[in-house]
Amino acid sequence: MRLTKFSPDSRLAGMIRFYWFLEGESEGLDFKKIMPFGALDLVIHRGTPMALSSDFKMSVEPMAFVEGQYMTYQYKRPGKKTALVGVSIYPWASEVLFDNPSIKFTGQLVELDALDPNRFNELIDLVQEPCEKQRLVNKMDAFFIREITTYGKQNHASLRSISTCLLTENEMSIQEVAEKHWGNSVRSLQIKFKEVFGLTLSEFRRKARFQKAVELMNRRNTNLTQVALEAGFFDQAHFTKTFKGFTGIQPKNYLSEAAGARSSTLMGELFS
Repeated sequence: MRLTKFSPDSRLAGMIRFYWFLEGESEGLDFKKIMPFGALDLVIHRGTPMALSSDFKMSVEPMAFVEGQYMTYQYKRPGKKTALVGVSIYPWASEVLFDNPSIKFTGQLVELDALDPNRFNELIDLVQEPCEKQRLVNKMDAFFIREITTYGKQNHASLRSISTCLLTENEMSIQEVAEKHWGNSVRSLQIKFKEVFGLTLSEFRRKARFQKAVELMNRRNTNLTQVALEAGFFDQAHFTKTFKGFTGIQPKNYLSEAAGARSSTLMGELFS
């Protein structure tokens, strides 16, 4: 499987993380474990849709959908000819781009047709047309810049500041974060943060620590105590419990996998 990323136009930098293309022939591949990551994805298939497996039930991805944040792993199997175009989107951009807060998409796939087919048909048609990648990226840039101009731009500066604090100030409690950056009750912050980010404050911090730990291990850092502390966990036991909750395996098992097996995990690079 070949994954390619492209940066958005600078005018979209606060809304879109990157565009991505996933392509390859994959007949006969088994289901791959997909770890949770911290963004929404708008995904359009140009080839065979992927199969999903959840609670022993099989299904197939829609041709065009938005996928919200997850707090645990999933299993997906590529189609015979995989060709996906994706847009990795910051959670706070959901209100502008989809006219719905991020919480609507948490833990699920929502077909674009269920949101606003008239609004997204143009984008789907753009993606389906044969086109060189950079040229398609330029066309998608133009589409989303127009969307922001038409529907406005919510930046949620205070909540973004709080999310940064949760990522960098590991010693601060949720109560202290609310008092310093919100000025209102913790309860009101919890409600608004979950609506915009799709996760509670505690879930967001836990997921961010997990992702930092994965990043460190992917750099071949094999000292799990050091990884745990650097990622913001209280100790290695806390790290191990959290990691297993997200992936179904312990950190040492993740490290023991061959480097090639880890890097070939379906869409694995999207989790950085």
